[in-house]
Amino acid sequence: MYGRCSTQVRTAAGTTASFSVGVGLHQGSALSPYLFLLVMDALTADIQEEAPWCMLFADDIVLVGESGPEVQSRLEAWRLRLDTVGLKVSRSKTEYLHCDFGGISGPMTITLAGMPLPVCSDFRYLGSLVQSDGEVNRDVTHRINTGWMKWRQVTSAICDPRLPLKLKGKIYKSVIRPVVLYGSECWALKKRDEKRVHVAEMRMPRWMCGVTRMDNDDDHY
Repeated sequence: MYGRCSTQVRTAAGTTASFSVGVGLHQGSALSPYLFLLVMDALTADIQEEAPWCMLFADDIVLVGESGPEVQSRLEAWRLRLDTVGLKVSRSKTEYLHCDFGGISGPMTITLAGMPLPVCSDFRYLGSLVQSDGEVNRDVTHRINTGWMKWRQVTSAICDPRLPLKLKGKIYKSVIRPVVLYGSECWALKKRDEKRVHVAEMRMPRWMCGVTRMDNDDDHY
């Protein structure tokens, strides 16, 4: 199935010539991730639960419970099921987060095949950061830093005085702002975090437009 696999890339300028797949998709075919998901769904259909108790993304699995024994039971069920088909839950990549804002006593111990798992204070899932204390300040910090990384990638364009402001605004709204506000619909912001996002959002357009704080012209961005 994977012998001499090749693929093409379709772009606005047309379709590229065929080339072999040798890096990244180590199985050799662009179908491999899709086939893996189909197999995983078939193998674990009877132990999967609705979100948020069980969330899957490729080979990443999040198991959520209202108590330590509940999480332990779900983890053990997944371990046994995967063991029967020759798959393993990676002990080095598995950790647990104890949310101490939900009235659950702790600390507790979660084990995988009898070995205790490390405890983490925050957990990243699909780009969002869940903290053990229920706060979002670390996620806000990460989103702001990621926004500045995107800013630096396009600085040569959006800080070019020859580029029309309207085009700069489109670049900012399509490239930078979505990165900063990713997942913000789920944030329960405190005033200090809201202010940090606002400061970052105002500083970038000021630099883009060549306006200083002394100009007091915030409403035009």
